[in-house]
Amino acid sequence: MKMIYVYDLKDQRLLQQIDTAPNRKGLCEISPSGRMVLVCLGWGTGEVRVEVLEHYGIRMSWLIKAHVSDVACVALLNDGRLLATASTKGTLVRGVQDIARKAASGGIVLPNNRSPEWLVVRFRVPKDIQHIVAFGHQKNTVHVIGTNGRFYICKFDLKAGGEMTQMECHNFLRSDFAGQSSNLST
Repeated sequence: MKMIYVYDLKDQRLLQQIDTAPNRKGLCEISPSGRMVLVCLGWGTGEVRVEVLEHYGIRMSWLIKAHVSDVACVALLNDGRLLATASTKGTLVRGVQDIARKAASGGIVLPNNRSPEWLVVRFRVPKDIQHIVAFGHQKNTVHVIGTNGRFYICKFDLKAGGEMTQMECHNFLRSDFAGQSSNLST
């Protein structure tokens, strides 16, 4: 997949076609409430594209160099104000502070990888393990789930930035009953 198609659901009219890098996983996220924000892969490795949509098409658009390696996951807060991404190598969760405010300032923004506009908060997990990321239901929390069975809940502080605080970590592939005898007879 190299294209995202945006349709008006009322009349199925095509509003916009968005070019992306090859996107076999179909990575795309849309905010379900508030300002309509769409996030998908950009054109280059590690790049994401943020679109703020209006009823008649795209209002604002910008590209963010999120990671050095390929983007593996994107997640938006329900109202589209915050974005988290994860890379394919040594997952690093990053956040954009207030997408709506940045979009209101207008234009295309192409910050580099170390831009303070982009690198707000981060959480590092083991290399070579795939992870997905989503915002939690508690304010300023992120859930990170790995293919190794690890589930992290992290809290972030947008004002202070930097490393997220790990609140919880569970391993759902580990048996809590390993080495214990069973009371069940066969």
